[in-house]
Parts: sequence; C-alpha cells; structure tokens
Amino acid sequence: MEFLISLAMTPLMAMEILAGEFMVARYFNRRRYFRLRFFGSAFVCLFLTVWIELMYFLITGDQFNYGTQSDMAGILFKIFYYIAIFAMTIFCVWFSYDQSFTVILVCASTGYAVQHLASSLGMLFNNLVSGLVFPWNYAAEAGIWLVTRAAVYGIFFLLLRQRRFEEEFYPGNKKSKTILCFLAILVFIGLSRLSSDDPARSPFAAFAEPLYAVFCSIFIIAVQFSLAKNDVANRELAHAKELLHQEREQYLMSKENIEIINEKCHDLKHQIAFLREDRSDKYISEIEKAVMIYDSTVKTGSAVLDILLTEKKLQCESKNIKLTTVVNGKLLDFMEEMEVYSLFGNALSNAIESVSTLPQEERHIALKVRRTGDMCSIHVENPYAGEIRFSEDLPETTRDRNWHGFGMKSMNRIVTSYGGVMTVTAENGKFSLDILMPVERE
Repeated sequence: MEFLISLAMTPLMAMEILAGEFMVARYFNRRRYFRLRFFGSAFVCLFLTVWIELMYFLITGDQFNYGTQSDMAGILFKIFYYIAIFAMTIFCVWFSYDQSFTVILVCASTGYAVQHLASSLGMLFNNLVSGLVFPWNYAAEAGIWLVTRAAVYGIFFLLLRQRRFEEEFYPGNKKSKTILCFLAILVFIGLSRLSSDDPARSPFAAFAEPLYAVFCSIFIIAVQFSLAKNDVANRELAHAKELLHQEREQYLMSKENIEIINEKCHDLKHQIAFLREDRSDKYISEIEKAVMIYDSTVKTGSAVLDILLTEKKLQCESKNIKLTTVVNGKLLDFMEEMEVYSLFGNALSNAIESVSTLPQEERHIALKVRRTGDMCSIHVENPYAGEIRFSEDLPETTRDRNWHGFGMKSMNRIVTSYGGVMTVTAENGKFSLDILMPVERE
C-alpha cells in the first residue's frame, strides 16, 4: 500500500502542474485536434513518469519518496527527474496550443508556481496540524491536500478571470521571461531538493522551508503578472506610436490639401466676379456660397489648429453638423504641433462620430479654448444618445479593443505631460470634455 501511494505521488504532481498550466493556457489559440493532442501528450507524460519511478525501484531497490533521505547521487537524480517532468509538461502545452515558445514558458512557470504554492501550503499545514490530530493517518493528510489544492487553484482561477489575463499575454520581454522560467526551476526543484532531502534538518527548518517556498511561489506569480501588465503597456505604446505616425501623415496631407483648396477658391472668387456681367446675381450668389464652403475662414492664431478646424468644418458641413468655435489658438503655443493636432483631432473626431447618429436638428458641437487665470481651458461639448460606460474615468470604446480606444488615452497622456488635468462627463444626454493646462505668463 505504501509503495502504491509513493508511486502515485509524482504523477499526481505532474497532473497538478498540467492543471495550473491549463488554467493559463486556456486563453491561447488551440491547435487542430486539440483534445487528442492535449490528453494524448498528458497521458504520455504521466506514463513516462510512472515508468521512470518503476525503473528507479527495480535498479536501486528503493522507493521514490519525496523528502526522504538521499545521498548526493540520489539528490541529483531527483533534480534531473523533476526537471524532466517539468519539460514534459512544457511540451504538452506547446504541442496543444499555437503560441510562441516564450509565452509557453510563461504559462509553464506560472502553472508550476501555482502547484508549488499549493504543495508548500499543504506541507505547512501538515506540519502544523499533525501534532494536534491523533491518530495522524493518510486520511487526514489527504483532507489537507484536497483543501489546500482547492483553495489555491480556485483563487488563481478567479484571479485570472478578474484580470482578463487573455489580453495580457504578449511575446515581449523574452529575456526576462526565460530567466524567470529558469529561476522557477532553481527555486521549485533545486533548492527544495537540497533542503527537503536533508535528514539532519531541525523541526524548525521543516516548518520554515515550506513557508519560504510559499513566499517564493507568490513572488514568482506576482512577477509574472507584473511582466504581463508591462506587456500590455508596451503593446498600447506601440499602437499609440503607430496612431501618432498616422496622424502626422494625415496632418501633412491635410495641410497640403487645404492649401490647394484655398488657392483654387481664391482663383474662383476672381472668376465669379467676371461672371456677374453675364449672369443674374441670384445664380452667382449660389455658386459663390458653394465655393465659400471650401474657403478656409477659420483663423485661430494657431496654424495647426486652423488646418485641423478647416478639415473638421468640411466634415461637419457634409454631415449637417453645426460646429461652433470660440478659440484663442495663441494659448497653445507652448505645445508641440503634432500634439495639438492629435489632442483636438481626437476630441473633435469623437464628437462628430457621436452626433452623426442623432437627428439633424440635434447635431451640434461646441469648442472653446480660452485663458482662465494661468491656465489654458479647453471645453468640448456635444449631445449623445445611448449609454456611455467609463473605465478608469475614461469612456470605454464599443469598437475593436486592439486599436480603437487609444484616442482618449493618448489625449490624457498629452495633457498629463504638460501638467494638466482632463475630465470627462456624460450626463443628461450631454457629453463634456474639459482640459486645464498651465501656460506661461506673458
């Protein structure tokens, strides 16, 4: 009976590691014939684990027990044996899921950390409770095993769902993630083997070792989560840079187009003056009005803002949106040109998109830029329909999360870089964007 229990312990540990890895990997893209791949490779892993233990028993005549006395050769064999088990679980995940090997290492080391945390907590409670329960038997030990595993794996499962971990895996920081994987092997296998297989350790050491292992496991899981969060920030930064590049290209194109339109409008106004001799004033007035729509009449004192507002004015005219502007563009001289274009471009684009779905009589946008004391005050206001949800004080997007939604974050980042504050409110059908940024005294 004791031999069968000893034989089942290591395969059971492999199953626990696979369970922890699967909890993370379930967000990955699955390969074709996933069930056959995963359960087939898991079966091979468990079979090899049992076969190696049987070979160990047949060759040495000793049972393969965790934490029993071993000489240096036995300790080294156990270290390489547990490394082999870990490698086989990594292969199971790689064989079953379509992900980069770096991400697979993150998944494997995180799953191993969860297993080691549950195992160390189980040993810690065993050491604490064994002296209080009489008689101490396998049933009591199995009860603690079940409770600790259920608690650790349940909390980890809820933590993954709460953090939406599927959005946080990104194939970056390859060097850090690889080093962390080897650190997990060193802590979970190397150090634990050298300490647990020492028969001369004191009772206090037998209590301190699992406690130390618990903290190490929590630390490695926390670092993995931190790396994942950093990956999200890097991905958002890369997308923001791409959007900024696109905005710059759009700005240069808009500037060129507006200059061409203004030049053509100037020539057309002169030509209309000559046509008045042969056509009625009413007919000429209609032509002139149509031409004036494309005439750049927006003069704010900021060349960048003039180009942007002219462009947005054309969009509003085509969608029957009334755009009202009271803007002192000279207040924005302290800002970089592209940041002015990005800030106001995103704000007005969001407003135009919002009011475009409203009835024609409700389509209006107000933009004000003025000085309030030593602050530059920017206010954008427009009506909206439906419900707007907020996340971290910013509106949530209803479009593709991979790209759309960076506009507000980019705006907030720009305002914060100048020591300003951006607030967004949506109440009673009115959406308001308010920005305050300090400006230098004249």
